[in-house]
Amino acid sequence: MYKRQKLFSIFAPFVLSITCAYGVDTFFFIAGDGGTNNANDRNQWVNLSTYNSSGDTFLFQLFPVGTDERVSLDKGNFRAGAINAVQSSVITAESNVIFNRYCLGDLQPDGSVTFNDANVKNPNPIVFNSDFNVANMFARINHYVDFQFADAESITLTAKEINLNSITNAHFTKTTAGEVNIHVDGRFLWVGGNNLYLGSSTGFIDSFYADAIDVMGNPKTLLFDFYVNKIDSASTSFVSDNGTISATVNLHINKLSADGPIFYFGTTTKLDDSVINIDFTYADVEGLSAGEYEILYVDSWSEGFADGGSLTDFNINDDLLNAMGIEHNFTWDGESLVLNVVPEPAHIAAVLAAAALALAAVRRRRR
Repeated sequence: MYKRQKLFSIFAPFVLSITCAYGVDTFFFIAGDGGTNNANDRNQWVNLSTYNSSGDTFLFQLFPVGTDERVSLDKGNFRAGAINAVQSSVITAESNVIFNRYCLGDLQPDGSVTFNDANVKNPNPIVFNSDFNVANMFARINHYVDFQFADAESITLTAKEINLNSITNAHFTKTTAGEVNIHVDGRFLWVGGNNLYLGSSTGFIDSFYADAIDVMGNPKTLLFDFYVNKIDSASTSFVSDNGTISATVNLHINKLSADGPIFYFGTTTKLDDSVINIDFTYADVEGLSAGEYEILYVDSWSEGFADGGSLTDFNINDDLLNAMGIEHNFTWDGESLVLNVVPEPAHIAAVLAAAALALAAVRRRRR
């Protein structure tokens, strides 16, 4: 079976604390409710001259130009930053970006800055219409956010780390884009959130790569719903910090390939009694040939999986395969879940007939 070794940094647990202390190359997304919130439009971002990462992320306090000294005094119990007077810099692969519900402050005659609920903005949806490459991407839009990929033949979202914080429902949706790839060099962090959706039944994400998929915090419910043609992660956690909640994991299949596993999760953690749902409802099985198709791989250091021979860790919806008359079975060896497609009787008969004819030809030549 397909196996790949990847080094997972022993320093990974410290990445979050480092990336919270952003430098001056930090950009904040200021597009508002509704409308076209285009992440690729520099005019919808402000560069921060000061960023204070301490406090609650529920509401970001955005200070006007020239009020840097008031950030620590007036921000209250929230994260905050001040808008830079110079906005000539551009977002690069070394930039840190923040998508957050926010409130723009008002400068008072005495020099203080106050915040009014009437100025609260909740950017959503957020649209990418070309490649987007940054260092660290932080997002908190509370109840619902939809990152959409649109209006391009190919879009790649690249980051060293993505941190999705306390979001009830987060979607990464392919709308009118052709190919969509998400590449995270470090950790993809799901912190305190509930429901994460990658892709949809009408638009599968083409590939998702991360050095690690990590769950942090202790949400009451946890759902991972993945419509992705290829997932590659060296380390994957489906369990809350306190070890009591295991995510409901739905893996939807579109393209079947004999070239390695569709879902490579590396060192994976789940609870012993939890199952992973494998869904073939949207699989393209036209012209599917006989052979082995590796669906999922976890390495030998994984936790919560049964030994080989038992499929108790999986709930497999193969109704489509049955409806199409595709004879098949599934095998699990403790690391790899494999779909075995059995040759059709007619195909077997044709192969045997061809073999018989070849044997007869050999015998005739010998005579």
